[in-house]
Amino acid sequence: MPFKRSPALRSLQLGLSDVEELVQVQLTRFPCGSLILGFTTHHLVVDGHATSNFLVAWGLNTHGISIDPFPFHDRSIFATRSRSQFDYEHQGVEFVTKKLGGSSMEDGDQSSGLPGYKMTQIQISVNGPMRLIHPPVLKEYFGNLVLWVFPFVSIEELKCNPLRFIIELIHNEILKVNNDYFQSFIDFSSSKCIIAKGLVPSANMNKSILSPNLEVDSWLRFPFYDLDFGGGYRYYFMLTYIPVEDMLFLLHSFIGDGSIDAFIPLFQLNIHVFKKGCYVLK
Repeated sequence: MPFKRSPALRSLQLGLSDVEELVQVQLTRFPCGSLILGFTTHHLVVDGHATSNFLVAWGLNTHGISIDPFPFHDRSIFATRSRSQFDYEHQGVEFVTKKLGGSSMEDGDQSSGLPGYKMTQIQISVNGPMRLIHPPVLKEYFGNLVLWVFPFVSIEELKCNPLRFIIELIHNEILKVNNDYFQSFIDFSSSKCIIAKGLVPSANMNKSILSPNLEVDSWLRFPFYDLDFGGGYRYYFMLTYIPVEDMLFLLHSFIGDGSIDAFIPLFQLNIHVFKKGCYVLK
């Protein structure tokens, strides 16, 4: 099994360039009888929660088990309020000013250390269906209902404070993204402010360097190891090759002992610094 992330993994799924299809599936069979299923879809269409629901339903269908309940597609539940209210700041968070012409370099300090005054942020996804109350969102909702939080601190604060300080900072930012925040986002994203101010979504999948920032994607709630397409449960679920520096993925280990695997791409010259913060259990 190709446990190590490498460009060779890209041969196990269809390409992304000039693709119009919403979903692509590639089956790769090996002489030993094993089979790899490569699955690709667009995040604008569906989030991780809905993707895992789709795959589980697909697996059940191969056993002749009908889909129950059916996916929920109605977007009208996300209607704006009769009087739009922007109770939170969304410009500079979910939306940023579009840059006209030219190009810019990523703010990636690829050195082994960062000055104390420099700011760093962690980007964490927040699941909408668990927080929207008015209206409530069924767990069968099929679409993308993810917003982000961006807790930030200075490098100096990060180094001088205990781990509890960082945990509380992240926790408090996540708590802010509640029902009222989502409703405010719906009002703002549907308003004329977007066009009038020349705003574009801040989510940018074309970045290859995130330093000094970090993006964390937790797939721990997704039942990928429960998939069964008729040949028994999956042996191994893996990420594809994503060469984005400082993009952290958390997944349940295929070992099945309850442990968690963390995948984080780093520049070679920064690996020795990363290892200083790692603890090896013996």
